[in-house]
Amino acid sequence: MRPFFYFKFTSKTLLKEDEYVEIYNMLGQKIYQRKLNTTSTDLDISQTAKGIYLYRILSKKNSLISQGKFVVE
Repeated sequence: MRPFFYFKFTSKTLLKEDEYVEIYNMLGQKIYQRKLNTTSTDLDISQTAKGIYLYRILSKKNSLISQGKFVVE
């Protein structure tokens, strides 16, 4: 059984519009998408394989707010 693996995204202010997070594998395939609707959102990605992933936080109008990468070991 794989351990529970999640991210916690937090915002210093209340979100003013519908923002969401997308997670991509290194092949550029979107593997996860979820709306961020509070100042703190937990994302369960325990079903993902080990590897390096990219994330993007986007506004409702698809404007890039933030991006980065993380490793699942």
